[in-house]
Amino acid sequence: MGQRHPEVLERIRDAASLAAREFIDRHLFGCSPWAFRASPAEYDDFRGELAHRLSVDAAEITLVGSGRLGFSLNPHHLLSAFGAASDLDVVIVSSATFDEAWTELIEKAADIALASEEERRRLKKVKENFFLGFLRPDHLPLTTKLASDWFPKLASRFESQVARRHEVKAWLFKSELHARVLYSDHVSRVQSDIKRMVSFAESE
Repeated sequence: MGQRHPEVLERIRDAASLAAREFIDRHLFGCSPWAFRASPAEYDDFRGELAHRLSVDAAEITLVGSGRLGFSLNPHHLLSAFGAASDLDVVIVSSATFDEAWTELIEKAADIALASEEERRRLKKVKENFFLGFLRPDHLPLTTKLASDWFPKLASRFESQVARRHEVKAWLFKSELHARVLYSDHVSRVQSDIKRMVSFAESE
């Protein structure tokens, strides 16, 4: 696992040993954000700026992923350290925004079904995501407000120096419970690989 900060090593070991939900509660939604470790106050400023852009409350925004933990939970680069090429992944819990997007999709479903194959593919994916209580702007049909509105706002230049150096991505959730359950399920799926990697590293 290379040279890691002791705080990050502790989080990695907890990812291997704790029950998935406990790890999520203690670390992914509870620990200090690694990306903002040099300027903790900037994290609140970043959340405030993003909240203003997306018309949500700052309290509804939480940094997750490697930007939070210091390492990735993505199975394609599991435990990779947060670095220059890493994204800032944020969870936004806004039932009102979620319901607005849901209503729009219901109203536009018939038109989308007659649109391009790509739009139909996106609509099918969104229906799967709805069951789990989340929406990703990059999965939404391009004609929806959330897709056309959030992308430019996430891509434009931030005041936060940290956010200027990393691509910002956002997932919208119906509730905090939906977010915690989804990430807990994900940790459960990759935990055996994390245990194997930790065990191998500590045996060297």
